[in-house]
Amino acid sequence: MNTVSEFRLQTIGGVIMILRGFMFWLQAGAMAKFFGFVTDPADPWAPFVRQIGILALTLPLVWAIFSIKKERDPSSRWTMRYSLLSGFATAYLMFHFLVRSMQYGRLYTW
Repeated sequence: MNTVSEFRLQTIGGVIMILRGFMFWLQAGAMAKFFGFVTDPADPWAPFVRQIGILALTLPLVWAIFSIKKERDPSSRWTMRYSLLSGFATAYLMFHFLVRSMQYGRLYTW
């Protein structure tokens, strides 16, 4: 039994979500620097929130592991349909956290 081909949805979906999230994180950071977003020095939480945003990229990994474990359990009713639906929810949550972490504490200056 080949685990990669058996759980192709989780493997490909998790990799695509991580790559797209990482590319979004790099692009948003570059655009913020290019357009002059700065952090308010009086806000001590801004660096912490922005650094914690990269942890949102671990959500697809957690989803893939959880989904594979649930599908492999013989007594579970978890099917590929639930894996797909939870994958969409995970992708939305990941990008929501990435967007919020990139926008937190930024001021636009010209």
